Amino acid sequence: MGVRAKVRRMLAEGALLIALALWCAAVLASLAAPLIISDFRAQQDFIVSNTSTSWTWTAFAQGVYTLLTWGTLIVAARWSIRLRSLKPLTVR
Repeated sequence: MGVRAKVRRMLAEGALLIALALWCAAVLASLAAPLIISDFRAQQDFIVSNTSTSWTWTAFAQGVYTLLTWGTLIVAARWSIRLRSLKPLTVR
């Protein structure tokens, strides 16, 4: 299996996982948000203001950003281990 085939496979798997994660987040957000907010409010001296229990574009953007940054870290760490170098982890 060539390098291009490996990259295509990795991108296809990543796209599938992103689609699955977005679907799960969209389906479960309306169920989990009220529980999470009530748990935060139950904590001593913790105030949650301006909360929304529905799906919002802001939450979607934050979720996608988090997914991409963590995904980038995982890919860089794997390349770093494979190359036995810290170079993939450096910011250029």
